[in-house]
Amino acid sequence: MTDDDRITEIEARLAELKADRAAPGEALMARIMADAASEMPRRVGQVVRPPVGFWAALVATLGGRAALAGLGGMAALGLVLGLAVPDPVGSVVAGLGGDALTVSLYPEAGVFEAGG
Repeated sequence: MTDDDRITEIEARLAELKADRAAPGEALMARIMADAASEMPRRVGQVVRPPVGFWAALVATLGGRAALAGLGGMAALGLVLGLAVPDPVGSVVAGLGGDALTVSLYPEAGVFEAGG
């Protein structure tokens, strides 16, 4: 048997199998269609966004939660540098050639006394 005979035999067998194809039954097709219909996406109603409150709008205006956290952190750092560490800041300002300004946070009681 030559290669051409084998190829002819294989082609004949494939043609025979192709012609002998059976159609799927009605029950099988009904089950397939029912399964496909159950997997189809369903329409969802229109999504209604809740109204945005004042605080949510403010946070969005300032750039979101991360920006607000950075802003709060820098405000706290400014408070610490301004209140708790006046001497090193004053020496830096004096070293730069500027005038150091010291503000007393606890003035003497005499300033608030009335009278003379």
